Amino acid sequence: MIKIILLIFLISVCYSLPTNFDWRNVNGKNYCTVVRQQHLPQYCGSCWCLSSTSALNDRIKIKYNNSKLDINLSPQYIINCGNAGSCEGGHPDLVYDFILQNGAVHETCCPYQAKDMECTAENICKRCPSYGKPCYAVETPKRWYISSHGAVIGEQAMMNEIYKNGPIVCRLLATDPLESWNGGDEVFTTDEHTDNFNHLISVVGWGVDSKTNQPYWIVRNSWGVEWNPTESSGGGFFNLLRGDNSLAIESKCFYAIPK
Repeated sequence: MIKIILLIFLISVCYSLPTNFDWRNVNGKNYCTVVRQQHLPQYCGSCWCLSSTSALNDRIKIKYNNSKLDINLSPQYIINCGNAGSCEGGHPDLVYDFILQNGAVHETCCPYQAKDMECTAENICKRCPSYGKPCYAVETPKRWYISSHGAVIGEQAMMNEIYKNGPIVCRLLATDPLESWNGGDEVFTTDEHTDNFNHLISVVGWGVDSKTNQPYWIVRNSWGVEWNPTESSGGGFFNLLRGDNSLAIESKCFYAIPK
């Protein structure tokens, strides 16, 4: 009986989701934080870290109802100290494990360098107070934590989690056509339906194209705003066909709950 009631509840939640939902515009407010560029000042395969921190940044913004300045957590600190990956790749679940236990510092005390660095005190948080004076490590920097994290698989579970709590991190197969994509707000379609992946991104919403009636995910990439300029966002986002595991996007996603 309990299972039947739970199933009815889940079905009702699924059918109550809107046709279009975008955290960049909820009742006229933008709850998404900055688009990142993982390959500057040099090439670095840090998508796993940038996508994970970006989604969590958004969720912190949602938690405070867009009433405070954006919090941009430092990916470089996690690359330096998190044992979750490197410029050769990494894992969102390990990012969130690390933040759960150790917290994350702000970008302003550990700026992104796009390289692997040692976990020293200055590479956790550093201040350079004024011209001519030496920089020094901040002993007790402010940290942001999460209370829990988990994974979701499949279109409906992804939509439920995004709608309830905010953007999520998902696996993706970055193909040559995607890297050269310049279709703006058009829906990117592909014959690649696989669970294989080589990239991680954050999904901030979904919609249905008014011209083609194609359902799509709204995806934030980490290749800078110069990649795929769009009217809706300025650049760095794209719409990917939803519902058929295009580019492995529905194979596995990750989320964290800010504390």
